[in-house]
Amino acid sequence: MTRKSQNCEPKERLLDKNKEVHQVLETAMQQLSTMYAHVAQQRDDAAKDASLEDAEGVVESFDLLLEATTKAHKSLNDLNWAIMEHDAGASPRSGKGPFKSAKDLIESLD
Repeated sequence: MTRKSQNCEPKERLLDKNKEVHQVLETAMQQLSTMYAHVAQQRDDAAKDASLEDAEGVVESFDLLLEATTKAHKSLNDLNWAIMEHDAGASPRSGKGPFKSAKDLIESLD
């Protein structure tokens, strides 16, 4: 029976080793936040516009877009956190804590 060499690699591979996915998701969430603010202002302007009739559905359409934007932001945030939590658990440094001091934490990085 041959003995397999022990591998220092984590049991699970990191999903976002270089933090590129995290950065893309953060940028997308920021863009959605900016878009939400602009659309909310446009929605408020449309709601005040006396020339628009309820039957046209403009305000309702803005409301649907705002709701969809909120859901998209939440979905991106949930994915971002899921990846970060996975990578934290799969990290080779995982399991060294909890640390009692900042010094202990820094020493674990060696």
